[in-house]
Amino acid sequence: MKKQILIIFISIIIFSCKKNNATIAEIRNEKEINLLNIKNHQRDCDKIPYMFSSLEDAKILIESTNWTYKDQVDIKSSSWMKSAQYYSCDKETGYLIICLENKCYVFDYVEKDVWSEFRNTEDYGKYYHKFIKNKYQMYDRIK
Repeated sequence: MKKQILIIFISIIIFSCKKNNATIAEIRNEKEINLLNIKNHQRDCDKIPYMFSSLEDAKILIESTNWTYKDQVDIKSSSWMKSAQYYSCDKETGYLIICLENKCYVFDYVEKDVWSEFRNTEDYGKYYHKFIKNKYQMYDRIK
């Protein structure tokens, strides 16, 4: 009798674990579907959320928003930066996304003048370290 109860108990635990794993997979799938819907439906730039769940979500939301001003530059002269995009609603401040080989960073409230100087600089890395790094990082706005 004790063996039967133990087997039933272990079966319940195993079944529960499998169910929880399926739930996690479903949640991941639902998040991917939501991000896909966001990509396919542009929103006005004044309706972008104040908080993001991750930097990846922030990048997707920013890139899928209808901006008043947006600009980009391919950074071929840098050994570690690959591209940069700038998005602004008011043409005064905006989001700056700098992409490396395999990761992108999002910066917030970057003045358009800073973007223009960065875009036209001869040394992107030097400009980044002097005028952007640790000044505009968005980590405080991630949920």
